[in-house]
Amino acid sequence: MELYRAAGGYLCQRGKPVEAPVAMSIRAFCQAYSVGRSLAYRLIADGNLVARKAGAKTLIDRASAERWYKALPGYEPAPRIVKMRARLKD
Repeated sequence: MELYRAAGGYLCQRGKPVEAPVAMSIRAFCQAYSVGRSLAYRLIADGNLVARKAGAKTLIDRASAERWYKALPGYEPAPRIVKMRARLKD
């Protein structure tokens, strides 16, 4: 049985579909969503992320992390940037 490290840092078998774990550590959340630990703990405190404790380890519910990410606003460049790029094309 050949194992490899998949996205998120967990081990899985080569050739088998990767199933996302139900929960992730603070570190895994921060790496997966490119945020800092302070923001992660603030999101937990504000109720935006569901967290559970397993001994000393804090685990974040993956479904709540995905809901938080999908609720983030989309990126639109500022009007001055759009105007500047239009001038550069001319």
